[in-house]
Amino acid sequence: MLSVAYCPDAKRITSGSLDETVRLWDAESGDELLCLRGHERGVTGVAWAPDGRRIAGVSFDNTVRVWNVLAAECLEVIRGQGDVAAIDEERSRSAWRALARGSETVIQAAAAKKPVARFPEALEHIIAHPGGRIWAGANASYVHLITLEGPAEPLRGEDLDEE
Repeated sequence: MLSVAYCPDAKRITSGSLDETVRLWDAESGDELLCLRGHERGVTGVAWAPDGRRIAGVSFDNTVRVWNVLAAECLEVIRGQGDVAAIDEERSRSAWRALARGSETVIQAAAAKKPVARFPEALEHIIAHPGGRIWAGANASYVHLITLEGPAEPLRGEDLDEE
């Protein structure tokens, strides 16, 4: 296993591992409850939505997948690497999300999935501040902070889903 996270109700645990799966476990008994497949490489990070109904998993395949736990189905596949906790909480916590893509990090309007800003380094281990407008990430031996200032309007003529 490469990553684990407790469900907000603390009754379930999710894990991500090199076998390309996201698995749900009963926290008390240790029994496997569900195995979610879809990633094409190992899953390096997992996070629960605050309501316990969705899980996000980030993978070496350069995607984040958001899963509906009750239906055991993938709701969204997002190209790039990012803070899985912030991505999955987009509906309740932040209007933006940061994703490393290629040689840059893109700040994206979560609802519209349109870029609003770019940072010229592809960051790893991106984590969002609870306020949603600041991100920290690592690149080589450096830690970078990105702050989204002013109104965030989508960049003209760009749609990351088409890249």
